[in-house]
Amino acid sequence: MSGLKEYFSYKKGASEQLRILYLNNNYFLQNETIEVLNALGHTVHSLPVDKGPKEMLDAILKVSVAFKPDCIMGTNHMGFDPDGKIASILNELQIPVLFWYLDDFRFILQDVRKQARPNTIIFSFEPTDLPVLKEFGFEHCFYLPTATALNPDISFKNNRYAFLNNRVCFVGNTFYEAQERWNHPTYPGLYKELALQRWNPAKQSLVSFIVQEQRQRFKSEAQLYHYAGYVAGRSTGEKRVEFLNVLDRPVVFGDAHWPETGVQAELHPPVDAHRAAPFIYNASAVNLNISSTQLHTSVNLRVFDIPLSGGFLLTDWKETLADLFDEKTELTVYRSKEEMQDKVRYYLKHETQRQILAERTAARVRKDHLLLPRIRKMLDLARPYLNA
Repeated sequence: MSGLKEYFSYKKGASEQLRILYLNNNYFLQNETIEVLNALGHTVHSLPVDKGPKEMLDAILKVSVAFKPDCIMGTNHMGFDPDGKIASILNELQIPVLFWYLDDFRFILQDVRKQARPNTIIFSFEPTDLPVLKEFGFEHCFYLPTATALNPDISFKNNRYAFLNNRVCFVGNTFYEAQERWNHPTYPGLYKELALQRWNPAKQSLVSFIVQEQRQRFKSEAQLYHYAGYVAGRSTGEKRVEFLNVLDRPVVFGDAHWPETGVQAELHPPVDAHRAAPFIYNASAVNLNISSTQLHTSVNLRVFDIPLSGGFLLTDWKETLADLFDEKTELTVYRSKEEMQDKVRYYLKHETQRQILAERTAARVRKDHLLLPRIRKMLDLARPYLNA
């Protein structure tokens, strides 16, 4: 190890253009981030995250020896082992690590403390997670909301989806597969006991509510957070069905489990987020955003993708929207399914107002919420710590 430590003692971030080893699991915004990094002039080596912990560590070290990165980048700690061995070795070798969290970190790292190292810089889409992450031992944490990777210079008008011109549409999944991925024989019974009707999403995150209500039912934080992943998946699917069912036959594009939910909607197969969804957003009279229950104050990609596609967005209220947009002139939001229902009816009848709001929202996204400036900001924030 001493030989490796000496080898990797070179100054990181010495050049304006960085050498970045990117751990790629083909997750949200990962390939798009790599494209942006290349566009910014950085040199990127993409390493697939498709190996076990030991093989992954060997691959990271082998590439790093040849590539000599200024830092390692990725999303949601993907590629690191749950016991923190990769994190520990990279810290000892003084190779900086940058991760962008696009999900609640407690679903990602059931034993969070094992990943906290001085060389690790965390960017979280949820600002209220920053003090919690610091309590768990991460020294360098920053708020960084998501952003759209769509090309702002492309028109997404297409006659293929003209049937949506007077319809309300939702593009999204049931979260059934996520629910099954996190499932355990005891979870459905615990979920029925949870009494989610007492949860106020505006005041408390879903995970905090679960900790408050059922912490005593689990032997460890790791087990509790695993269960929380199940709750997030199941409650999101149920919420989406509940909200969609107050509307007059909305159009839904999503996974094959929608027919099992009892939703009263016109169902279509899933569509690619970049190749087809923007054309649907553009054509639809009203595009709904019904966020995952794991989101506390943060927003998802639809908030940026729908406006940039030229579509009209009706989104559930999240606190960070106030920092990202002007609520009075650039957004149309709802805080209950009743308010959502009323606004859908209103805006289906008022095309001119829809167009004015859609244009204002799109202008804001072009100005402040494209992926390239977001990644540039990430690297600017990280640079002082690359050779700390």
